[in-house]
Amino acid sequence: RGARESFRCMITGNQNIGKTTFACHMTGNIKYTADMMNKKNGLPSRSIIHICSTEGGMDISEIIKNTGVSNDAVNKGEIVFHEVNKMTTEYFVDLIKSIHKEKMENKANYKHIGKTVYGNMKTSLTPTIVMLDSISMLFPAELKGKPVTNMIAAQQNKDNGYYMELINSLLMEANIMVFFIMHISKSISTSMTDKPQRVYQNIKADINISGGKKVQYICDCGIFLNKIVAHDDRKDNIRSEMGLDDEYLMNAIEVNFFKNRCGGSTA
Repeated sequence: RGARESFRCMITGNQNIGKTTFACHMTGNIKYTADMMNKKNGLPSRSIIHICSTEGGMDISEIIKNTGVSNDAVNKGEIVFHEVNKMTTEYFVDLIKSIHKEKMENKANYKHIGKTVYGNMKTSLTPTIVMLDSISMLFPAELKGKPVTNMIAAQQNKDNGYYMELINSLLMEANIMVFFIMHISKSISTSMTDKPQRVYQNIKADINISGGKKVQYICDCGIFLNKIVAHDDRKDNIRSEMGLDDEYLMNAIEVNFFKNRCGGSTA
């Protein structure tokens, strides 16, 4: 509810940690809040969620459930799924451009009256929410399908970073919010002396967030999901402070929020 206009957020964590589910909850909450504010002010509900998958295997029914939209949201155009086989960097950029063009040419249809993060009322454009799952597997058309070598990955990050910087102004002008889901891996040093540098506080120095540094820089914040059980040295403190039993603790997820690559807060 405190997400500002054109909010850009990266969500990262280990495989099967719940990144997509977490993103769905956030996007659904933003849409619900925007629609309720418009309804309260007698304006049409025009907020739309775009789901862009680069990996396949996405369960549409689960996405609908986790975003909290109605069962006929797809037919109403309130949530749009984009085909995996079409998803390239160029397709994603064209999607953002088309959303921007539609909203700029029809501003009256997307009028939104909402609150700023400071609680003041403000007239703007209804948010359009885009979830990209995942940017780590988003490739330009010329690289898609090729074996992922270090050289290919470097070119992917360079090209994606260039395009994300290119569309950044469009996101801000048309109030397009983007949630970038990113993978993590272990950084492997090729030097005997150089040690990995921390990207964010509270994230180990040997953790590599794939997707490119430029994407991380344009995001307003980062969210890092982690299993609490992994922190063996902290389990006793968490158990006593939060009153969690061992069974609950085994399934609990720690959420670290980071603002512009600064120190994060933990929930």
